[in-house]
Amino acid sequence: MKLILRYTCLLVLIAITNTTQAQILRKAGQKAEQRVKDRADRKIDQTIDKGLDKVETGIDSLGKKEKKNNKKNETGSGENQTSAEESNNNSLPHQPAGNPQSDINGSSGNTPALFKVDSKFDFVPGDKIVLLEDFSSYPIGDFPNKWITNGTGEIVKATDGTSINYLKITKEAVFYPSSVKTLPDEFTLECDLLCNEDFNYYSYEFAIGLTNAKDLKTQWNYFGRFGHGGENNSRVEMLLHPNDEGNKEGLTYFVATHKTNESLRNNANQNQLSVRAGNHKVHISIWRQKQRVRIYLNDKKVWDIPTAFEANIPVNSIYFRTNGTDNDRDAYYITNIKLATSNPNTKQKLLTEGKFSTSNILFDVNSDKIKPESYGAIKEIANVLNENTSVRVKVTGHTDSDGDDAANLELSKKRAVAVKNYLAQNFNIDASRMETDGKGETQPVVKNYNVENKAQNRRVEFVKL
Repeated sequence: MKLILRYTCLLVLIAITNTTQAQILRKAGQKAEQRVKDRADRKIDQTIDKGLDKVETGIDSLGKKEKKNNKKNETGSGENQTSAEESNNNSLPHQPAGNPQSDINGSSGNTPALFKVDSKFDFVPGDKIVLLEDFSSYPIGDFPNKWITNGTGEIVKATDGTSINYLKITKEAVFYPSSVKTLPDEFTLECDLLCNEDFNYYSYEFAIGLTNAKDLKTQWNYFGRFGHGGENNSRVEMLLHPNDEGNKEGLTYFVATHKTNESLRNNANQNQLSVRAGNHKVHISIWRQKQRVRIYLNDKKVWDIPTAFEANIPVNSIYFRTNGTDNDRDAYYITNIKLATSNPNTKQKLLTEGKFSTSNILFDVNSDKIKPESYGAIKEIANVLNENTSVRVKVTGHTDSDGDDAANLELSKKRAVAVKNYLAQNFNIDASRMETDGKGETQPVVKNYNVENKAQNRRVEFVKL
């Protein structure tokens, strides 16, 4: 009898153990299934990387491994471009290791400011600024009050002595500017995105979205990685991750939804924002032309989708989001967000009106070194001059009102010379067809009272002679 009782207890114990194990396995399976779904079918086989250099009130040591030949790549083309820079003697912003093909070479003065770009970099920013956000007007530690979110974030400052502000995002959140209510069929959106140098594979992507939804608060539930656009909404998203499953390159995704259907999805590797490549900062450029969407990372075109949007779909809102990070070290940092409507036809303006002005030829702060993202705007001018070989122009530089008047005047003249030299050396425009001048801060097109207006005043004008 004791033997039977002993066997009975043993069988009960085995049954309980098996049931518990089954529950554990089932929960583990469900969790694994969710993990696979959230990571877009990636294999979970990577260990957690090394620790992050200490980040306290700002971004600390993001650029420890900077390449020696990389130059500063902040947004803005002129002298004291933001109020934050005014308080710190116009210090150049901190830049982590970047893309060698975005380097700026050459020196100031009469030497042309040269840079290398990919031949497919045909991006031309809009010239009418709708939004220019460098987060310089908000208190450190706060979420910017002109933005709306369903999560959290905080303004931080680089702790390497520069004055650049970033919006730091670590938790799951959507955020967007409250001032953007509707947009035309053609516009451009740019920003600088950073991450820490050991960003973990398990943390989520960073997404930039365009949508026809006017009230984004009603769409919170649809901004998930595998969500849809809602009953009557369409959206396009570009997602970036600095680490792939093999720790070889970064990743980029393109997703488009129309109403409740996902119409497009694709992914590709990229090395412009990549832990392995040592690139922890990327300049993102998005160009919307009706149905078409082009997306560039630094000077590389990574997406060109002719039918990203359904026909006659407006874009009323832009947004940024992430589903959060896997640990306390990982974070995304965003700054220099520029939204602008596309400029009128350059050829028409210069040839028929005799004058064309652009704020899209950008320079390093207090320098005549031309930034790589200026290539599209310069190429557009070069095409006009090459197609009309009898046309002569005067190239005139302008600055905003920050800084010393005499220094701004001299700087504007040097910048005009740099543009002339670049056109001559890179597009074979006869130098004798171009004169140069500089007006400094003396001829503003708008009052210099905010960052958007200052950016418009920092411009280069081409006048037909």
